[in-house]
Amino acid sequence: MTDLDQKIMDAANDEMLFEDLVSENRQYLLHAASRHTHKYITDSDDEWSVVLIAFHHAVTSFDPDKGNFYAYSDLLIRHALADHYRSIKKFHSELSIDPNIFELPQDPDLAENRIVRNLSEQITYFPDQTLKYEIESANLLLSRYGFSFYDLIQASPKSKKTKLYCKKAVLSILQNPDFCSEMKRTKRLPIKFIQEKTGIPQKILDRHRKYIVAAVVILSGDYPNLSEYIPFLKSEEVLP
Repeated sequence: MTDLDQKIMDAANDEMLFEDLVSENRQYLLHAASRHTHKYITDSDDEWSVVLIAFHHAVTSFDPDKGNFYAYSDLLIRHALADHYRSIKKFHSELSIDPNIFELPQDPDLAENRIVRNLSEQITYFPDQTLKYEIESANLLLSRYGFSFYDLIQASPKSKKTKLYCKKAVLSILQNPDFCSEMKRTKRLPIKFIQEKTGIPQKILDRHRKYIVAAVVILSGDYPNLSEYIPFLKSEEVLP
């Protein structure tokens, strides 16, 4: 195994090492994006987020026994960019799903209708596409926990009591910086800590792990627009 291979294997399970790897390969990534799109790409373009997600996938799925990492990552970047442009062509605009998924109704048909309706509203409410960039950034981070931002459509709590349990779990982490940092480092929800701190049943924490993790990531990060879509966490209501 080469030094590069070992660095990649280490970065697959360590967020800080992955960020270092991105910094070291910044020019390679920008060059790959420009080459595959046939235009000059900077880190301010939408394509940059697509490339980062593809690069992360390459790092976490790379097998040193199956070939060169750069050839493998370049292939994934090319495919990701092609999918990105196909998506743009299909919807005729660069739109993203409205994060009202945090508060979707229980009826699946109503949920789907709301998503479709909100797709057409993005240009009106977020003409500068800041929400889109926040979703892409959050999606990149959440992919390191093993799920997608869009998985929250199914993972969000529905009943009032479950929402309050999730609120209590999220706040228990946010109010303890050490455990918040530990969660981000290990990419694991500190279930034992939450149970000791709150008494929430483990089955609730297991069932809504994705939602709790996403809420912690968003509320502890630089996501001012997305944070507005988790309103029940701001309420004063608590469990009896």
